[in-house]
Order: sequence, then structure tokens, then C-alpha cells
Amino acid sequence: MKKIILIPLVLFALAFLFIGMPSTQAAGIGASPGFIHFDNMLRNGYAEGFVTVSIGTADFVGVTATPKGEIADWFEFPEGPHFMVNAANPKHFKIVIRPPDDVANGDYEGFIRFTTSPLGKVTSGAGSAIQVSVDVKIKVTITDLQFLKCQATGFVIKDAEQGQPILFSASIYNKGNVRIKPAIDVTIWNQRQDKIVDTFNKQLSQEILPTTKQTVFFNIPSTNLVIAQYWASITVNPCQDNKLLTFDIVEPGTLGLEGVLKTIITKVWAERNEIVPIVAVFQNLGETPVKAKFKGSVQESGRIIQLLESDEITVGVGEEANLTTFFTPKAPGRYVVKGKVFYGTKQTYENTGIINVAGIRVNYTLIAVYILVVALLIFIIYRLLKRKKRVY
Repeated sequence: MKKIILIPLVLFALAFLFIGMPSTQAAGIGASPGFIHFDNMLRNGYAEGFVTVSIGTADFVGVTATPKGEIADWFEFPEGPHFMVNAANPKHFKIVIRPPDDVANGDYEGFIRFTTSPLGKVTSGAGSAIQVSVDVKIKVTITDLQFLKCQATGFVIKDAEQGQPILFSASIYNKGNVRIKPAIDVTIWNQRQDKIVDTFNKQLSQEILPTTKQTVFFNIPSTNLVIAQYWASITVNPCQDNKLLTFDIVEPGTLGLEGVLKTIITKVWAERNEIVPIVAVFQNLGETPVKAKFKGSVQESGRIIQLLESDEITVGVGEEANLTTFFTPKAPGRYVVKGKVFYGTKQTYENTGIINVAGIRVNYTLIAVYILVVALLIFIIYRLLKRKKRVY
């Protein structure tokens, strides 16, 4: 009877010691789209595309992209071939194709194989690890014919204070197979649109590669414009897309200044004498560029340990900026970072961050539990051996 009772105790103790060991689990991997055709590519040309890689497990899993087939050497992975995914965080994986300059016209095929890392660990010399993969087929058509095609959308113009630059932006998609450098033509009309007030032509320095889309920003001076409403006819070349927009020139100080200190990023756990960056993330929500600076302090138990002040930088309309300072803790403790961003004539609400500095932590409770379990095992084995001797 005692032997029957001892066996479950042994099994319970062994189960406790091995609890938490990773087990092998399988998960399906998917990639979309499953086929990409890069058409009308030039020798030594450029094209890019994206594949969304997903997996059906909550745990993060490593994935490796491997080019295969006759065009394997044409592939480039700008972010590298290795990445991590889980069910909540699929990967938008970028693929670049660069054909060599000596390839003949025609169709070429290959594929990219996305393979997971082992989805489990082998323990105690038994079991097996599982890897799964999925292929995305790639087709490339090489041609001698160059063609220029692009599309400009999303035109935006901002009101400006008198004497300040007028800000424009547009999104340009290069649909051709050659690189383009956009040029912007702007004609400004008065409020009644019966008189041209000014004209501008701006050649942008940025180059847009085939199959890529970029948002371009540019500005023109408002020196010759008085306070009034105006109309701007904007043409993007070589796309030949045009848009008529209205904007106002207003009195200095009229445009609203608005900004927000979104967060203060710190290292939550740090070591003594470690240089810890403190990043204040500021966003300009107003209608004009501003100069912004973070000012704050590091406190412990309500006592100021160090004052903080970042460099002043210019933040464009709608842009975010990281205003960085540094703190080196000299002793263990819980440090609170408090501060505001000062921009223009205004300041944000205060925000906070935490830095914890501690020595080596020992989980004495867990150690005590393991000691008790091991002692129980020793006692059980001793009793079993003693009973065995009595039998003989």
C-alpha cells in the first residue's frame, strides 16, 4: 500500500521539476501574395515589391528568406533575410530585384522560400523539432524598351504667415522602368483667379526608383504676397498631374502653435554607472514649423538628482522629433523622469518616465521550493531502497 502511495509522489515531484520546459509545437506559415510578376524590367534596372508573412502562433518565431531558382542572384533583401513574426505581428517583407546588365530579353522565374526556425526544442535526448516553409513564386520579364510613367496624388498646401515659406507636398508613384527626378511648377493666382501673382519652378533633388512611391515636400517663398486668399495651380512633371488648391497668407502669429509630448522613453531597468538615454518624443500638430527643446529633471523620492535639457531642433508641420538627453545613475533606486517640451512661445503638458536601478535579484522563494522538492525526492528514493533491502 505504501509503495502505491510513493509512486504518485515521485511522479508529482518529477513533473514539478520539468514544468515549464518548452514543448514542440507546429504552426502554419503563410505568405501573400503567392506570386509576383516584375514586368518590363531593364537590364541593370530596379524594382521592388512586398510580401506579407504570417504565422499561426502567439509566440514569436524566427523566419529566414532564401532566394531560389535561376534568378536567385538577382534578389536583395534590404532589411536582411532573417526576421521574427507571430500571429499578432506579421512581417511586411521587402524584396528588391536587380537584373544583371548582360541578361537577354525574356521571362525568368525563381522563388523565395520562407522557412521558420525549429518550432520546439528537443529535451533529454528525445523528440524532434519541426520547421515549416512556404514559397512565393517570382517572375521577371526583361525588355529593351524604356518607358516613363508616374502618378502624382495627395496634393497638400498649407496656409502660411506673411514672410514665411508656403509648404507643399505630394505623393509620387513611379510606374515606369526608369528613374525619375520630379520637377514642380506652381502658378499662383489671386482670389478671383483673374490674375497671375507669381510663378515658381522647383527641380527636386530626390530620385524616385521604378515601382516605388515617395512623398515629396517642397516650399516656395511668400515674400511677394500680401495678406489675402490665393489659388495655386500645381503641376508635377514628368507625371503631368495637376491640382488647383487654395491657401491663405495670414498675419504673423495668427497660425496656431500646437504640439504634444507623446511619451518619454527610458530604459526601465538599468545598471549603476550606465549611461541611460532619455528620449522625449514631440509631435508638431500646428500649422507652422517650430523650434523645440525638452527640459526636465530626474528625481528620486521627490529629490532632484539631475536637471535635463536637450538641444533645440526645428520640427516641421506634422513631424515627430526625438529630443534626447542622458542620465547616469550612481546608486540603486527608483528614478522618475519629469519634463516638458518648450516650442515657440508655448510648452506641452508634463510627461514622465521611470528608470529602475537595482543589484542582482535572487528569487529565494523559488530556490526554497526546489530545495524542498529535491529533499522530498531523496527521502522517497531512500524509503524505496530501504523497503527493497527488507524484501531481500
